[in-house]
Amino acid sequence: MSDLSAAPDAIGVVVPTKRLTAEGQRRAMRDHDCRSIIESKGDKWWPTVMRLVRPGVVVKIQRIHLLADPSSLRLPGGKYASVISRIEAIEAKGGAVMDVDRGWLSTRKRDLSAMLKAAAISIKQGSREPNGRKAGRPLASERLAKFRPIIEAEWHSRKHATNRQAVAAMIARGVPKTTTENMVWRAMKQWTEVGSSGRAPGPRNR
Repeated sequence: MSDLSAAPDAIGVVVPTKRLTAEGQRRAMRDHDCRSIIESKGDKWWPTVMRLVRPGVVVKIQRIHLLADPSSLRLPGGKYASVISRIEAIEAKGGAVMDVDRGWLSTRKRDLSAMLKAAAISIKQGSREPNGRKAGRPLASERLAKFRPIIEAEWHSRKHATNRQAVAAMIARGVPKTTTENMVWRAMKQWTEVGSSGRAPGPRNR
C-alpha cells in the first residue's frame, strides 16, 4: 500500500478519557486536517468509522490505545488484541490508522511495531501516567502540539550550541514563553520516542 500519511480523506476519532480530554483530542484532529470527526463515549463510534472507511482513508486517533474495544477486557488477548484486530479491519478495507501524537502510520512496518508496543504499555498502565503525574493534566505533547514543526526544527538545529539556546529560538518564533527545556524534552519523547536533541551535555542552565 502507498504512503497514506498525507491522504486527503481523514476521519478523526475522539474517545475522551480522564487524561486525554475531548477538547484536546478535537484540537489534535483539526490540526491534522480531518474532514470529519467522530466523537462518542464507550465504543459507539466504531460501527460508524467502519461504514466510512474505504481505500485511501486514514483513521486518525490521538493515541493508538484509544482504538481498543472497551468490552474486550475479558476476551483472549483483551484490549491489546482488539487494537490489532481493529487495525487489521481498517486496513482490510484499504484504509490505515494514524497515531497523530507520534505521527505513526499503521501501513509502515516500523511504525506499526512502535504503535503496538505503545498500545501494550498504555493498556497495561491504564489511566496512570508513565511518569506519575496527576491524571487529567495535559501532556507536554498536547500543550505544544500546534508548535511541533517549530519545536522539532529548532531542537535539532545545529545552529544552537545548547538546548537553552534552542528553546530561546522557539520562543522567538511564537512558542509560549513558559516553555522549558524539560517540557520540550518530554514533548519530543512523546512524539518521537526520543527526547534528546543530540547535543553533548554541558553545564546546567547553559
